[in-house]
Amino acid sequence: PYGKHAFRFYFPFMAILNLLSGSFMTMFAASHSPSMILTIAFLVTFVSMISMMVRRFRDIKVSPLWTLPVFLLFYFVIYIVAIVLCFKDSKYDE
Repeated sequence: PYGKHAFRFYFPFMAILNLLSGSFMTMFAASHSPSMILTIAFLVTFVSMISMMVRRFRDIKVSPLWTLPVFLLFYFVIYIVAIVLCFKDSKYDE
């Protein structure tokens, strides 16, 4: 089920998997096996996301060169939101 409608499901799933594998990749640096598995997962999801973005840009007749700035902007926004949520005061903090 590839196509424009599948993009709505697969892209967020790949983005979450990519962020998690990229984040945990450094945690298991001492142990070789989990680090290697997470590195492979990170690279596979990264290539899949770029591939999906290039296909969707071609579908809407936009240059695929826009993939890199949009991809970087996407991750910039995700990391900023994560940082803001980490430092946000909770009503339970006292």
